[in-house]
Amino acid sequence: MEEDPLAPGTFKHYRSPTMARDTLAGKIKPTVLSPADEAWVVWLNKEWRLAHGGKDIVTGTPQSIARTPIVVAMWQSRAVALGCWPVAGPGCTWQRLRALARHSAGWDLLGRAYRLLEEQRKLRGNAARYGIVVLSDGRDPNSTELSLAVLRAMLQPSETDPTGIQIHTVGIGTDAGEAVLTTIAKSAHGKYWKARTTSVTEVESIYREIVKYY
Repeated sequence: MEEDPLAPGTFKHYRSPTMARDTLAGKIKPTVLSPADEAWVVWLNKEWRLAHGGKDIVTGTPQSIARTPIVVAMWQSRAVALGCWPVAGPGCTWQRLRALARHSAGWDLLGRAYRLLEEQRKLRGNAARYGIVVLSDGRDPNSTELSLAVLRAMLQPSETDPTGIQIHTVGIGTDAGEAVLTTIAKSAHGKYWKARTTSVTEVESIYREIVKYY
């Protein structure tokens, strides 16, 4: 507790940073130290050792005496993209949320084009049709952010309606990852197309077929 300088005899609660710093500076000598987060106990112990020849002020492992829930609010479209709405899927984890917050690409990791189209569809209704064509070899050995299971979980809640956004995939290259591209297309009422060559004529032909299918 800290005495209010404007009202002698009246005490107010210490904030955790002030509590830890005042203990380190010797302004207070608490018998029990209970900050809001054990991270402040770890910090205090570290700084205390540096200032007092390696001696600890706290011994043993800090014990949590109370836990409070953390609530993260976001737009529904973001929750769907993360796989947390309407039911939490395999991608709805604190680790993934933390990775998104730290990554320079941010929400782009979860399919920016798809999310934008989904938002437009909700605004304009089904009067217009929306679709995405993905040209890819279906291989991404460097990605650790978006697994196929998470992508499927992201698409399915918004794809229960067959009139929703279609995603068509076009495999480029002789060693295209057809299983991945087929899964993506089927998850969004689309179709997988194989481009045997990268010639403009063949790709144009596939686009014409997609228009018929669409």
